[in-house]
Amino acid sequence: MALPTDPEELKQVFARAAEIATAVPPNLQEAAFQRALDALLGPAEPGAPPPGHPSPSAPSIPRVGPEPKGGGDNDSEPDPAAILIERIDRTEFAEVMAGRRVLDKALLVLRAAHHHGITSLTPGEIARVLTEKFRESTSDAAVRMALGNDDSYTDRVRKASGFAYRLMAPGERHLAAL
Repeated sequence: MALPTDPEELKQVFARAAEIATAVPPNLQEAAFQRALDALLGPAEPGAPPPGHPSPSAPSIPRVGPEPKGGGDNDSEPDPAAILIERIDRTEFAEVMAGRRVLDKALLVLRAAHHHGITSLTPGEIARVLTEKFRESTSDAAVRMALGNDDSYTDRVRKASGFAYRLMAPGERHLAAL
């Protein structure tokens, strides 16, 4: 089913997704709603996979967002945000993400990155993962401010023309206490 253009039809789809989500425990309802919405809306065009599922002909790690600085000859360097967007199972984090501050969400993304072999992320990469993977709309400025205001949880390292952040042991302890 393509995305409905009629507001009433769209309301019905969202209402149905909300109804489906109520069948799971409260801590999983947000993730269930997202999955139900993806399933109800289906592919945007006939033969296309449902949202969130890569098409067989698509590259394994899609390029989303602005091109890397330097004119695009940086193609040999992988895009950490795209890797995380593809690999993270957002249902594992749904309960922990719900109602958290930007700082906590950013630290969770840094921990997930570490588990996937990525040692550091820029605020823009963290914001992109939060927005595209978890549908938690935020900006790189908000992430930069949150991490900068409480620098005891992360290590800031120079990366290209800015900074990237790595999760430190105090950040792990903070996440364990959530």
